[in-house]
Amino acid sequence: MKARSKLQTVRDITPSTHVAMPSPKLLLAILALATLSQEKVILQPDARRHLDSAEGMLLALENGVVGCRGDA
Repeated sequence: MKARSKLQTVRDITPSTHVAMPSPKLLLAILALATLSQEKVILQPDARRHLDSAEGMLLALENGVVGCRGDA
């Protein structure tokens, strides 16, 4: 928030306040990385398979392309 903003805490946000936030896909990626980091799981860069849909992740899981889904 800007220093001179009327918004100083989360409680100052109203239903009509415009809020900048990441896209749902980016947010899921951030959460997945944070969860892996919290659990001390370190993946090699080539071990990551970035897929655009839950259906694509499920198909990759069913076909043995990946060992687990990142959104599960």
